[in-house]
Amino acid sequence: MGIDNLEHGLITGTDLVSTGERGVCPSRHEVGVAIAAVDMQGPQIQSLIHELIQHDVAITSTLAVVVDAADDQPSLESLNSTKAAMSPCAWNDYLAIRKRMEKSPDKQLSKIQIHKEMEFEREFFRQGGLLMAGADTTGIGDTIAGIADQHEMELLIEAGFSASEAVRIFSLDGARYLGRDKEIGTIEKGKRADLLLLDGDFEHDPHAIEKPETVFKNGVAWDSAKLFASVAGLAGEE
Repeated sequence: MGIDNLEHGLITGTDLVSTGERGVCPSRHEVGVAIAAVDMQGPQIQSLIHELIQHDVAITSTLAVVVDAADDQPSLESLNSTKAAMSPCAWNDYLAIRKRMEKSPDKQLSKIQIHKEMEFEREFFRQGGLLMAGADTTGIGDTIAGIADQHEMELLIEAGFSASEAVRIFSLDGARYLGRDKEIGTIEKGKRADLLLLDGDFEHDPHAIEKPETVFKNGVAWDSAKLFASVAGLAGEE
């Protein structure tokens, strides 16, 4: 097929708009309506998933940026870590964009699109597709590397993946894609691994991913709080 990996997934599927004029890009609203109407068990999507898996095409989930760019925005209280990492100017720019998006008539449609994307990723994974995950910065301005990865992990679990599956998607599946799964991707004898120590039980509380205490990188332990403090206010600074 000539494609190794597709980012975002179904959410950017403009070709799902059957009424589109050839050579003319459909509007965001038209794409949203088309995705909302998709039957995940129908022949169109099942054929697509089969084709992707048959040709070893991986998908990179970017749910954090998908949610970020949706018309139905997360609460400001949930963005405290993001705000702390951003420069005041970048944060104010984000708030201005957010304010404009709050007036969108498509908030409910955005919610449906997000759930359809989650459903698509689950189905692709269930059938044996190689699903990876990451942050595609910066969305509408507040998708920050690292923090967005934490949010992505939470969203994968919200989408219906188990905690162990979410970890696998972020680690082993990425290593498989790189052809390095014999060397990295899991914690076992003979392989290299960086470790993350959390203050909480991630298996039963996905939000524990937001409470890293220590990061072990190349055998060296780093204080997570000090790492975050060292970059406070820098994201978006010119």
